[in-house]
Amino acid sequence: MQVESAPRSVVVRVGGEMDIDWAPLLYEALESVITRPDCPGEIVVDLAELTFCDPPASTPSSRPA
Repeated sequence: MQVESAPRSVVVRVGGEMDIDWAPLLYEALESVITRPDCPGEIVVDLAELTFCDPPASTPSSRPA
């Protein structure tokens, strides 16, 4: 996973396989961007390189407590 900042946006790139173990990392990356004092106007989640996504990994129940 990569987080790239530009002047008006942030791109979170996710590649490979997303399973229940990786889901908390995505949530943490997104939360860190959203809660920044200088949160950009646009946040892009690029899934172009994602080869597999386990359905439970994309649900709110997999979010860290």
